[in-house]
Formats: sequence, structure tokens, C-alpha cells
Amino acid sequence: MIENIAYSVQTISNLFNSNRPGFTKSEFLSNVTTSSLEVSLGSLFIPLIGNRDGHTFIKDSLERGASAFLYEKKNPSIQSLTKAELNKGIEVQNTLFALGKLAKFHRERFLPFVVCITGSSGKTTTKEILGKCVSYLGAEHVVITEKNYNNEIGLPFTLLKINEKTKVCILELGMNHRYEISRMTRIAIPHSVLITNVGPCHIENLGSLKEIAKAKAEIIEGNHRTKVFIPEDIVYKEILENKAKKYSSKIYTFSLKNSKFVKVDSEDTTGFTLDIMGSKIEWKLPVQKVLENVAGCIELLLEEGFEPIGIQNGLRTFSPLNSRNVIIEKEIKIIDDCYNANPDSMKSSLESLLQIAGENKSYAILGDMKELGEFSKRYHKEIGYFCSTKKISGLIAFGNDSYYLYNEYKKSNSNCYYFEDKDNSILELVAVIKSIASKGDVVLVKGSRSMKMERIVDALVKQF
Repeated sequence: MIENIAYSVQTISNLFNSNRPGFTKSEFLSNVTTSSLEVSLGSLFIPLIGNRDGHTFIKDSLERGASAFLYEKKNPSIQSLTKAELNKGIEVQNTLFALGKLAKFHRERFLPFVVCITGSSGKTTTKEILGKCVSYLGAEHVVITEKNYNNEIGLPFTLLKINEKTKVCILELGMNHRYEISRMTRIAIPHSVLITNVGPCHIENLGSLKEIAKAKAEIIEGNHRTKVFIPEDIVYKEILENKAKKYSSKIYTFSLKNSKFVKVDSEDTTGFTLDIMGSKIEWKLPVQKVLENVAGCIELLLEEGFEPIGIQNGLRTFSPLNSRNVIIEKEIKIIDDCYNANPDSMKSSLESLLQIAGENKSYAILGDMKELGEFSKRYHKEIGYFCSTKKISGLIAFGNDSYYLYNEYKKSNSNCYYFEDKDNSILELVAVIKSIASKGDVVLVKGSRSMKMERIVDALVKQF
């Protein structure tokens, strides 16, 4: 990743309490990057340690024109550097944490309104909704997390986009383990935070819903007296309330049912007609759960003094991101919801499938839900049972653990099929859909990112 900056090398050196003779006060940095391939004259190269150790590319970054680099003292790659090369280096304890420190230093130089969003599901869509709601301010005044850059690498690069024109910064915070959100929110220093839900996403690493709630509650640690927006029915609410009390933060709850600002006037196969603060809006995203997060976004923005008419106009232009409930119109309707999956988002997408299908038949092609660990069998069976309670016309399970889903569903419905995750299985799977689906029927395709369910979407598009 790369982002433009305008700091002297000496400023960065001082930030990390380093004093190298290779730096001059007049030398300025033009950008910061974690990839030596992106290095140009004036770059600050930050070598991160992941699948590969970025320290092994320090020499390459210097050859490409890097003015400075960070490094961890005990890294073996440092031993191969010449004295002149090492003089371009700034020693830090941890290069990932140093990237965060640089981003925090930059963020604190400016005064935008900062909001952070987390949750087990729905956080990316909620981030995009918030972005649309404040779009009336103008694109040059809004910084928002791009794509899925919601981790300890992506967050700092988003913060480095802030400048003197930035009025609002909207940040999505994801996590796999405890304390990741704690570190990120302390870098971001948010004024308000919104938690979409607490569900069994990453339960393989966290161990229980209670521990997941504790991890999500870390978002409150970034700033004392933060305004905290949570759903009324969120599980382990007391954990969030206790954390808010510790940080002198105020809890605000939201729900669609009790919202003063959002009402559902009607719904059909294309979505909803909403009454948002007295204005009628056609909402072309037939996912009921998302509407609760719309209510949360509006509660937050009104509390912070944003303009109602600007919020309304922004919501009129909202559309889902690629692979998130995107409807592909062919002889059948294909719902591309391949971006990711966990038990809560599976249930939400299945409800959406039924709404979109209306009087037509509905079929679900469901892949494995990952990162459930020892709980995988339990949650796949739970989704199988959930499907059996709905008026779904048929089910196709795809992947190893999805067999539990299939096995549970077939106890009450024989119109189901199971396929292993193999390329030739996709052709067989599509052949099944060709044999059972008719014109106008609706097929949902959903599974975890690593399942690459878009392969199935592509195959269906070609066949229909």
C-alpha cells in the first residue's frame, strides 16, 4: 500500500526518537509505502512482517530511491546492510505499530469528525451508508475506508489521506483476535462509534460470543466521552455498557422498530419504500437487517448535527457494493452475495432471497462459513435448520462443512443437493439448477470469501 505524505525525514526520525547522520533537515518525504515495488524517489519504506518479511526488501527499496526506511533492530536482514545504507534507517520496536504511530501523529494534526464502525457483520455496508449520508459535504471533504482496508495496515493508510480539507473521516475496523480493535481505535481517536452486532464471526479465534463482545467493546477505548451507538437487541449489552462507563462514554441504542426517523411504508421484491424523516425514499436493497443499520447511521449523524436533507439525499443514491446482494438479471435472477459469510449474514441473506423471489421459486447455493473452528458443525447445522423453517424451494450445499447444513435441511426437505468443493462439481451444480429452476426464479449464492463462490456465479451467468 502507498499514500502521499509531506514530512521531512527529520520529523519522522524525531517521531521515533532516532538520530541518523544520513538525514538532513531539508530532505522531505513524498510518500510512505509497505511495498518496495511502489518505492520512488523520496519514499519512506516500512517493511512489515507477514507471509514474507519486508526487511528482505530494504536494499531493493533503497536502490529504487527510498529516502528512509523503518526497521526492527534484531531482524537478521539488517546485518547485510552497509553502514551508509543503515544510516537511512530508523529503528523501531515493531514496524506495524510504528506505521500506526505515524498515522496517529498525522491524524492528530487535523480536526475532522471521526467515526469508527465495527461489528460481526454489516460493517462495510454501514460504512458505505454513512459515506452516502455525508456525501453532500463534497468528496474532497470526506475520507472513508476503501475496499476492505479495515485492519492494522489499511487503517493507517486511510488516516494518512486526511488533510486540511477533511471534515469527516469514516473508518471501518475489522479484527480476527482480541486487542486489534483496541490498537486501531487508539490510533483513530473517534468521536463516535457504531457497533452493528455481535455474532459468531471469528469465534474460532475468540472462543465464545462473550469474548467477541469484549473484542468489539474495545472500539470505545480510543477516546474518552465517545458517543457509542449500538442496536437495542445486541447480545452482551452489559459488556458494552460497562466499557462505556469506564471511558465516560454515552451509549445510544437504535432499532428499526422504535426509530423516530426511519419507517417502512411498504416492501416488494425490489426493496422497500421508506419514510426517512418525512421524506419518501425508494430503497433498492431488499435486506431487512440493513435497515436497522440505516436507523443507527441516522441516529448518529443527527446527534452530531449533520443536515437532515443532506442525509436524505445521500440515502437516495445508495447502492450495494459488488458481491454484496447484487442482483444479476438473466433468465433467472442470481443474487451475488459472495463477499463473505457468517451465521448472522447467512440468515439475513436467506430472508432477502425470499423477499426478492416473491411468488417465484427460490433456491440457495450455500458454501462453507469459515473461522468457526470447533463450532463449525453446530452453526452449519443451525443454518440448515433455519433454511428448513423457511419457504425455500431448494438448497445446494457446497464445501466440506456445508455437509452438516445439507444433512440438517434434508431431514424435512428432500429437494437438496450436496457437492464437494471441486471445479468439476461446479458444472454439476449448475446442471442441477438448470434442471430445477424456471424463468423468473431466484438463486442466492453465498459463502465465505475463501470459498470463491463467484466461480459459481460466473458459471450460472454463462448458462442462463
